[in-house]
Amino acid sequence: AAWDHSLHMTIGKIPQYLDGKLEYVEGGTGEETAQFLEPLGTCQVRYVGHPQPLTIPRYIKGVKRVVIKGALIPSWVDLLIKEQKETGFLSKEPEEVKGVKVAPYDLTLKLWGAIPNNRDRGPAASGLKVIVKGERKGKQVTYTADIVGRMAPGTGLPASIAALMMDAGDVKVKGVVAPEGCIDPEKFLAALLQRGAKIHQTETITSMLGR
Repeated sequence: AAWDHSLHMTIGKIPQYLDGKLEYVEGGTGEETAQFLEPLGTCQVRYVGHPQPLTIPRYIKGVKRVVIKGALIPSWVDLLIKEQKETGFLSKEPEEVKGVKVAPYDLTLKLWGAIPNNRDRGPAASGLKVIVKGERKGKQVTYTADIVGRMAPGTGLPASIAALMMDAGDVKVKGVVAPEGCIDPEKFLAALLQRGAKIHQTETITSMLGR
């Protein structure tokens, strides 16, 4: 399931919220360098499919840009996926091979179960970086929050905390709602830190006099 998710989110046109409107860009493009906490360090990130460009503008009014970029490490993984995409190995259109219809994507997905064997797998860690830019009191402010670790801090713990908040009656909204539309961020972050997650935060303020 993990490889299926990793491959699928780079295929086709994916949503990004750019200049105040939803646009669709080619997955795996828009490469740029991003700095994460160790042991991840410097990574080349690209557009990936994820729901935040669809949901954040709905619940947080006034945002003009919501972009999701990601990377798989070590770098050879992303480079190989890019090559597989360019050569048609991620196509879901069946091809006939010796009288049998086979979707290249299904074959590639199966191969990824063995491709990492005897190769550099990089650090056993995943990371998340959030960058928020805006204006406050006439100054330009850039706020960042970084987290790194195994899957627990970024995936398992948030899901469990949300479930506990629902059970405690802290989630009042009913229906299918994105987290930013129903979870109290202060309560959530406090619970996350109580469970051992470490978040590195920075805030940079610059003058706007030159504008």
